[in-house]
Order: sequence, then structure tokens, then C-alpha cells
Amino acid sequence: MILDEIVAFKRQEVALRADSKSLHDQRIALARPPRDFLAALREGPISAIAEIKPKSPSRGVFKQAADPNSLALQYQSSGASALSVLADREFFGGGPELVERIATDSRIHLPILYKEFVVAPQQIYEARACGADAVLLIVRAMADDRLSHLIDLTNELGMAALVETFDEKEVAVALAAGAQAVGINNRDLRTFEVDLKRSDRLSKLIPDDVIKVSESGISSRGDVSWLEDLGFHAILVGEALLTADDPGSKLMALLGLEKTQS
Repeated sequence: MILDEIVAFKRQEVALRADSKSLHDQRIALARPPRDFLAALREGPISAIAEIKPKSPSRGVFKQAADPNSLALQYQSSGASALSVLADREFFGGGPELVERIATDSRIHLPILYKEFVVAPQQIYEARACGADAVLLIVRAMADDRLSHLIDLTNELGMAALVETFDEKEVAVALAAGAQAVGINNRDLRTFEVDLKRSDRLSKLIPDDVIKVSESGISSRGDVSWLEDLGFHAILVGEALLTADDPGSKLMALLGLEKTQS
């Protein structure tokens, strides 16, 4: 089961690292100020978090991510409200250095989501030290009692938490922990099967004052319009963009935007 494998590896990886809090504090002091990720997701009618990942366990290498900064600029000029950048190296080919590379590019102005399988506080410190503005917290990847602490730490560092859920129990856990933004992953991270109807079912459990994000399996303008009608504030899109011949044009098509003539 891929999620169990990733989480087990991540716990071992974190345990082997010897990062000191003082080192993180020094780097955080030098990082650019956080951008308002949650406000960006309330733009709209529906906002897009466009993803940058070099590869995935299910699809292999994405050639469109060969130049990640150029891809980020393409997303930025095509209507994205935020970027999701993979901080996992082993399974998705990213890394904290990839996040930092994009976060420190003066041409890129969008908030950046540090997309990682977070199992320990030091990963939160690393996210801010890299210049990230938000952190993905996957309920299924951690014990329930740890989630609240990690959300609080994320907020203390000036970032936002996007709390990812997969079923009714996880939505309840996320809300009880104080999540201000809840993601619904339409992809089962244990089997990689996708069911977009999961967003419909679980969105009904999330209060209107909490930001709702539908993740994965979104490939057409019809999908996005349907999610907008369900009350979603944002979508997180990766593979539909990364497998397109022109990721920027695909993003604009999803959002119903027209390309301006140059």
C-alpha cells in the first residue's frame, strides 16, 4: 500500500535527520514573509492550486516539470491562485530545495503550498525556512492527537494548513483539530483509484466558513463547474496539467478563462 510505505519511509527519514531548532530559526529569520494562502483560495468564483511535481509513483516522470520555475510562471500567468510544490524527494522527485527555489524566485508572487507527508514538527519548520506559505497535513498520515499541534505550529510560523481528508471520520478529525481549510482527496492514496463523487459526499460535512478544496481527478471544465456549484472554494490540480501539451492553456480551460491576444 503506497501511503503506508511513504509514511513509514518518512518517519525513518525524519528520525535520521539532525536538524537543530536553532538552525531552523536562523533560516526562518532570513526567509521572505509568508503570503496569505487562505485569502488566495477565496478569490474566485473558484481558485486553482496548480501543482509542480517531477514524478509520481503512478505516472512516472513528468517532462513538463523539467524546468519548475518556468512552469510556475506559466501557471501564474494562466490564472493560478497558488502553487503546490512537492517537498518529497524519494517518491515524487521534489525536495525542500525545490520549494525554496520557487519561493525565492522574485518573479513568482503566488503563495506556495509545501506538499509533503508531514509526520513531525521539524518538517513544519523546514517548510517555513524554505519560504513556504502553507503546509499540507494529511490526516491519514498521522495520529489524531498530533494534528492539532501541527496546525497550531503552522499558524504560529505565519503559514496556513491545508488539512487533507479522505472519508467522513477524517473530516470530523480535521474540523475538531481546528482546520480552516479542508482538502478532500478524490484519489485513494492506498490504491490510487479516483472517485470525484467523494468531494460531493464529504463537502456536505464541512461548514461554510471553512475553505473547501477538492484534490485530484479534476480534468475538465465540467468537473470544475460542478465543484463550484457544490460550494468548493478551490481545486488542487496536478496531473491534468502536467500531462498536457500546454499546462497553462489547460489551466485556463479548466477555469473557463480566455487566452488574451498578445
